[in-house]
Amino acid sequence: MSQHDTHGSGGQYEVDEHAAGDDDAPEGVSLEQTAEIEAYLAVFVDEPRDAVLGRFDMDEDRFCNAKKVWAERIEDEVLRASAPGQRIAAAEKYRLSMRYSVAYSKAAERAREDAAAVQGDGELEGASASLGSGGMLRLGSGHE
Repeated sequence: MSQHDTHGSGGQYEVDEHAAGDDDAPEGVSLEQTAEIEAYLAVFVDEPRDAVLGRFDMDEDRFCNAKKVWAERIEDEVLRASAPGQRIAAAEKYRLSMRYSVAYSKAAERAREDAAAVQGDGELEGASASLGSGGMLRLGSGHE
């Protein structure tokens, strides 16, 4: 059976390395980018949604499409991992779910820090997005 097969003998699920990765990121948006954008949207609730998405060079359709695909992949992962008789190593069961959780948590922390900084100087309006370490998008003040 190849690395990309999803069913082992007896119909049991196995990890599909390709489907669980970013090789085919929907709309060119990684799971970590999706988590980061969602965290910023959750923190900056008083900002227009389009303005926050725009800082990540994202529009509503592109973001919603990417978010939908990642949500479906996470749901598939959870269903596969919880299937009776499945034989997936514990470390592989919830790989996408864990990646998303870690990325969201880190991004939410940064977003809260950015929000606190914005409250002090009111600079969010001029903020820009840039690619940071690990492929994560970062909001900047535009005055760096």
